[in-house]
Amino acid sequence: MPALADLIDDFDDDVIDAGLWPGSFGAVSETGGRARVACDSGFSAYSSGLLYSLAGSAIYLRVYPPSAGGATTEAWAQVLVQAGGGTDLMFEIDALGGVLKCMARSGYFDPDVVAIPYEPDAHAWLRISETAGTVTWETGPNPQAWTVRRTRATPEWAATGTELEFQLLAHRGDGTPDAAEFDSVNVPRGTVVHGATSLVAVATLAAEGRVISPGSAALASVAALDAAGRTTVRAAVLLEAAGGLTAVGHMTGGGAAVLAASSNVTAAGRVTAAATRGRASAAVPRQPSATAGRSLTPTARAGLPSGSNS
Repeated sequence: MPALADLIDDFDDDVIDAGLWPGSFGAVSETGGRARVACDSGFSAYSSGLLYSLAGSAIYLRVYPPSAGGATTEAWAQVLVQAGGGTDLMFEIDALGGVLKCMARSGYFDPDVVAIPYEPDAHAWLRISETAGTVTWETGPNPQAWTVRRTRATPEWAATGTELEFQLLAHRGDGTPDAAEFDSVNVPRGTVVHGATSLVAVATLAAEGRVISPGSAALASVAALDAAGRTTVRAAVLLEAAGGLTAVGHMTGGGAAVLAASSNVTAAGRVTAAATRGRASAAVPRQPSATAGRSLTPTARAGLPSGSNS
């Protein structure tokens, strides 16, 4: 039986992974790098298969709840680990009441529910985990800084070999229909940056997973920039290192790019700057190298960016 931590989806390809979410129902889609679940008078959800174990495992993700939208009865988003029949461990973001609930339900009811005022930034990330007989509900502004909101003894059904299902669910009783969105389910540690960005490290800027910036970005390090996975920038990018730029996978710049290193530019995979307008340059006082099977010595002509036809 796979652990719940093995369920990983970044929702970045705009196609629902039917292998991960075979039980999904209602109006769901994957768009803009997020899972989108309609919040209307029906019930819609991303739903995994009934096959996971929570014992000694965890699930975490980024949640964007629906708005109250003029509702007078209910409007919410839920994150559930469930055995079925209203038996589950869950978070609920109640948009109407402005409350975050931590629940362990049986028959759709929890007499000991923990409810706190919902704070969009402080509660942006949610995690449910099980360790040594204890279930823990945590929140955080990012997936590195967690605050415990509730603990309780692990229910017998979650501690044994019961196969569990994971759901991302939304619903409203009335008001204006909209949607809840979810992102980065169990995505390995790294930094996901949305918008203009400046990442600076005096020694080394490293990402075990990936560094993503859909907007403009400046990544600067006195020693080195190192990405064990990949570094992706979808607009203008400035990558600078006094030592070197290293990518075990690949570094991609979707717009104008400047790659600067006083020592070398190295890629075990590839370094790509897809710049139709702008300027790409490698400021390398000593011989640079690209270790994807051959050594390359770049040349530059003033005023002509790499790959330009002008």
